[in-house]
Amino acid sequence: MHYLQGFPRGSWGLVMTFFYGIMLGHLRRRSRGMLAPWLTHICADLVIFATLASVMLEKAPGAVKKKKKKAC
Repeated sequence: MHYLQGFPRGSWGLVMTFFYGIMLGHLRRRSRGMLAPWLTHICADLVIFATLASVMLEKAPGAVKKKKKKAC
């Protein structure tokens, strides 16, 4: 089940998945096809992937950390 292994986990993940499914169903009915929900799902997956990749790269051993500039 998604809420046990997915991102985000737990009850918050379950609630978010539920409402995301309702929204995609509404989008499918309104557009009378599968293209709009399919493209929406792809965009959401790309955002999730980019977020997770940036977090993982930041925590990777040997990752280059950006130096903060000091204000004058």
